[in-house]
Amino acid sequence: MKKNNIDEYFHCSETKRYDEYHNFKAEQYFGKELKDSPKELKDVPESFEDSDKKSSNKEQENKSEIDEQDLAKRVENVGGNNVAVESATPVATTVASVGTVAATAVTAVVALTVMDVLSFNKNKVPFEVSKDTIKEVFSPNKINLDFDIDNYSSDTGFEIFIEQFDKDGNSLGKDKVDSSLNDNNSHLSLACDAYYGLASYKFSVQSLDGNDIYFQSDSFDFDCDQSFQASYTKITPNDCHLKYYEDGTFDVEIETGFACDYEGVFEYKVDVYTTDGVLLKEYIGTDSIIDVKGLNDILGFYIQYQDIGHFKNEDKIFNSFIAEMNTIIHAPVFFLMEKPEFDGLNFMVPYMYETAYEGRKDKVTFEIDSDKGKSTFDYELSSPNGYITFDKLEDDIGNVTITPTLEFYDYQSDGRSHKLKMSTHSYDFSYSFEITSIDCDFSDDSFDMIPITMEFSGAIPKDYKIKIDNGDTNIQDINIVSETSFYALNRTDGGTLSVSIFDRDGNLYRKLEDITILSQGKALDIYTSPVYNAVNPGDSLVTYNDDGTINLYRLINFPDFLDTDLSYFCDASIYTKTDVSTSTIHCITQDKVAAMYDLEKKPYYFLYYSLMKQGIVTYRMEQTMPSGGIEFYDILSANGTYDSSTDKTEIVISSSMGAYIENKVIYQSQEYSQTDYEMVQGVNLTVTVDGNAIGKQLTCSYSQYSKNYDEIASIYSIKGNRFMDTTLTIEQS
Repeated sequence: MKKNNIDEYFHCSETKRYDEYHNFKAEQYFGKELKDSPKELKDVPESFEDSDKKSSNKEQENKSEIDEQDLAKRVENVGGNNVAVESATPVATTVASVGTVAATAVTAVVALTVMDVLSFNKNKVPFEVSKDTIKEVFSPNKINLDFDIDNYSSDTGFEIFIEQFDKDGNSLGKDKVDSSLNDNNSHLSLACDAYYGLASYKFSVQSLDGNDIYFQSDSFDFDCDQSFQASYTKITPNDCHLKYYEDGTFDVEIETGFACDYEGVFEYKVDVYTTDGVLLKEYIGTDSIIDVKGLNDILGFYIQYQDIGHFKNEDKIFNSFIAEMNTIIHAPVFFLMEKPEFDGLNFMVPYMYETAYEGRKDKVTFEIDSDKGKSTFDYELSSPNGYITFDKLEDDIGNVTITPTLEFYDYQSDGRSHKLKMSTHSYDFSYSFEITSIDCDFSDDSFDMIPITMEFSGAIPKDYKIKIDNGDTNIQDINIVSETSFYALNRTDGGTLSVSIFDRDGNLYRKLEDITILSQGKALDIYTSPVYNAVNPGDSLVTYNDDGTINLYRLINFPDFLDTDLSYFCDASIYTKTDVSTSTIHCITQDKVAAMYDLEKKPYYFLYYSLMKQGIVTYRMEQTMPSGGIEFYDILSANGTYDSSTDKTEIVISSSMGAYIENKVIYQSQEYSQTDYEMVQGVNLTVTVDGNAIGKQLTCSYSQYSKNYDEIASIYSIKGNRFMDTTLTIEQS
């Protein structure tokens, strides 16, 4: 299966003639169109001709009689349906079945005890399964079932589904399958393409509307091997048959002896390249002899093989091999990722490169085809992964097709440079820029102008400029940023903001849609104040992460609103005392719990806003600022009293600021707790330990903010530890 865009591959049987063959990871899955690929040779040079010599694949269908006595079954009537109650001995034979079935297949006879006839109105059942066996015809990529039926009713429509599962029991898919009745409606045949990875399956018969299930089978094991089941010799160039002509050309005959018992399931791909990477011949099919005709004088060539299987969900490349001269080279694999990125000036595409040789620098030549023309450029590979920066492509490029050709040196055979053409990718290298949100603050009446924050996204050069105006007055003229804040428009009037983008030469590149900002009065007219709990710091919940960070939860119980063109939110912000404007961390939510994760452990203060959103414009309508904040101190102490008569020490763990203390103390690797202890904020924990513990250390756990833990945990998933460990020295009371 796929992993990191590279096909995992499986070993297939090879002739012992070339034990030195190395396989390498397949470059990619073939698309489903591979099934429709012509099964004849395709010459690349115009001078090539198709060979008249083709291998003939012969099929024969073996038939064997099944001993009727071995198949005899006792049948008893179950709920009006004849169901077999004894299993037949499985037999191997070859049968004809509906759909395309391999010439060499496996038939299994399965007792009908695997079939459940569901209990409901019998009159609705379209037929009854009356025979005592189900015949399965196995092929690596197809399921075929045959069984006899009784009491067929044409008045009741039905559909048949087969659900397939992998070895772990995960469903690969449930599909409606083709079925066919014989002329007298006494025999039913089913056919279904098999998924790759199939381990078991079951089938069901149901009504056309899906409300009634007439039959539901138990699970059938799928025992047919889906690994590559074909054999051939991976011929090297020196083992090919050559025929020379007076004009200096020659033909190459590659006799692989390809053989496969399954028609339409497995095939192979054979490519013949020059040592310069020029494709001479591409073949996909099952012929055992492949001809390459009309070759000119070349320094050499190599042959690439790929093992292919066709399944319902994918066309699987099992293995890839490259043979050159008398040796097999371990070909490197290079591929581009699907999603491009932008660094502020140029488009970039991530790549991955796998090679058997360490410390070498290979080269990739990119053929680029875009609306602005064709070009090429070279890139030297110095690491197994990284980014290709297409800095030769300037400005707004648009749609681009990129074909990489990898040039590498083969140090195992001839020591020459070789070229391999890799997969072609298409990208959109277009500039994009949009306003993602606008925040207007009406919560503070001390300003005549509206405080506005705009956020942007997209891929556009950072040396372009943004111009913001209100139609008459230029408000801002700045370089490309992800966010900008400014004061604009009188709060009593509102107005319209216009945003334009100018290129590096000062020319207008793009004008965005105008944005209408409501006046404060109009915003208040349509505003509904949400009623929620602006939680005080002492009523919040703090949990602790192993890396020293904290998580903050507040039970705000934000109300539900009907769906309209207006939506409402709570911004449960926090900030530090240094600077509210620069230290604020926003938490915009509609949930019952405002949750913030992986915060630096330091004092925070709370600030709540009621937000009304219309389109991309959010209006901050109301503000609530509770007093105090969450602060973190070493607030526990341990005091002990030693009793020499009992040789025990009573230890009292207390909190100076009302912490929640967990009922667990670790002292000298032993765990102690207090009987009937109730964990309440500010309540001390008392334990008694053996020996004189004065001056020694213990470990206990506490939380400063844990009041609503149970209530929040009942409705929300909590991350982190409820308590934080601390080590205390036991002082004399």
